[in-house]
Amino acid sequence: MLPVPEVVPFRLTRDLVDGMGYMGVEGVFRRCCEFTLETLREERESIMTLLNVLRYDPLYNWTVSATKAKRMQQGEETENPPPVDELVDHSSKKEEDEAGEAGRALSVVERKLSRHLSAQAMVSELIQQATDERNLAMLYCGKSGYDHLF
Repeated sequence: MLPVPEVVPFRLTRDLVDGMGYMGVEGVFRRCCEFTLETLREERESIMTLLNVLRYDPLYNWTVSATKAKRMQQGEETENPPPVDELVDHSSKKEEDEAGEAGRALSVVERKLSRHLSAQAMVSELIQQATDERNLAMLYCGKSGYDHLF
């Protein structure tokens, strides 16, 4: 629902890395990430089973209509009733979209939990993505009117 979707697995800016001391991500942070990933991989079947339950949960929506996303981005979600076009049942199209989005989300998790890469290699890949300046630059929305306060 963000105007610019997240492109990093987690935010790891220079400020955060600097706060980790002179070792940066190569010290305790990397070891903790590797240990956590190994622990998650040991419970891969349980995690994927729980996520697959959410995939078919009728109370959970994996997708949001373009109109609703725009309203949510503008902070109008609770103030205005939905437009008439959102009240029309588009169930087959919605189900296809949700199945595709759910499958995509679960495949990303499954790939990270798989053992096709060692924990060290997967952690290195994720840290590289999280610190890539091109990815982090996409999160910056530009100069705002309140920038002068900082």
